[in-house]
Amino acid sequence: MSRTKLLLNKISSLESELSALYQQLEQEKDDMFNAIVETTPNFIAIIQDEKFVFVNSTGLALLLCKNADEIVGKSIFDILHPDLHSTIKNRLRSLKENKTNPPLRIEFLKTNGEYIDLESSSIPFVYNNQPAGLIAGRDITNELLHKQKLWDEKNLREVVLNSFPELIAFYEPNHKIRWMNDAAKKQ
Repeated sequence: MSRTKLLLNKISSLESELSALYQQLEQEKDDMFNAIVETTPNFIAIIQDEKFVFVNSTGLALLLCKNADEIVGKSIFDILHPDLHSTIKNRLRSLKENKTNPPLRIEFLKTNGEYIDLESSSIPFVYNNQPAGLIAGRDITNELLHKQKLWDEKNLREVVLNSFPELIAFYEPNHKIRWMNDAAKKQ
């Protein structure tokens, strides 16, 4: 066998080994990506042409979907609060222009008819060799309810304390006035 044929066989063999190694690395990359996406406690979805093409298991659970078929193929606008349609259209346009979107509070309709609040951001993404948007978000529903409850309690406390004609004031440890009722402010 000539030296040229030996070299060509060796090159062919190396190309086959490199191709197999590349396929193995691609598969490992896909497996690692899937493991991360499916084990995160955050909502992750992929949108193409305004439709869901993927929602991770956390997202399915948050939306109360029994399986992906309940959401995949649906327009994002089918489950998005109507007040956000214009904002999300602009954000989808930004994704098409290859721009990321900063965090935003969005509301998605769950299958039980209630809304869930998510703090989400989105980035341009490629899915099945097509442009897409990847949405990542965390459930902030309980956090918002807790803040609202604190706000309501604070307002109620102020209403009650302001109803007294007597002077009422709260002081910090350094004797600075922290809060005083309306009667105290009039003095």
